[in-house]
Amino acid sequence: REIVKDIEDVYGDKASGLKTLVIAKGVRFSSAIVRLLSVVLLVILAYWGSVILDFQTLNIFNIYFVCGLFLPVAFISYLSIRLVKLKNIRFLQQYLKAVMISGLIFIALFAWI
Repeated sequence: REIVKDIEDVYGDKASGLKTLVIAKGVRFSSAIVRLLSVVLLVILAYWGSVILDFQTLNIFNIYFVCGLFLPVAFISYLSIRLVKLKNIRFLQQYLKAVMISGLIFIALFAWI
């Protein structure tokens, strides 16, 4: 999320004299890092879901994992592929914030069950 936020604020950060990844390496390199991280997260979630979860039973935990974590992260991976082409990166940044909150809720649900 921070890299996406830095991509969004690249002109303001450059004017302020900050040294961020986006300024040092460029928007293309930073968007490639975002793509890589989103795909790695998606693979980790798929592996974790296949090892930990029992998809033989349909319960709220499994439904929340798929609908609240896996599908949103898959959508983030899709959006990150188009990151350079997106005119409104703010949507991706806000969506990432919502997925982070969803992950926190999932942790609470996991601890509760």
